[in-house]
Amino acid sequence: DLQFGGFYITAESYSQQPIDFYAGVYGFYWTATTDETKSENNFAFCRKIVYNKSGYEQKSIAKGHLLNVRCVRDVK
Repeated sequence: DLQFGGFYITAESYSQQPIDFYAGVYGFYWTATTDETKSENNFAFCRKIVYNKSGYEQKSIAKGHLLNVRCVRDVK
């Protein structure tokens, strides 16, 4: 079973105590593809998988974000 990690914000960056956002609901995972439309070359695509929905969303975010890494292969 795929465990959705959501994301985590530390107390220093958001509020007085750490907060889990969307844990068990969303999973955010890096792809191996750099977003070449951004001139800084520090953006890559990630996929957002939502619990109880088919498919995924793909978006470009800064590589400095700490996301989960999953190794997958294409099904032939």
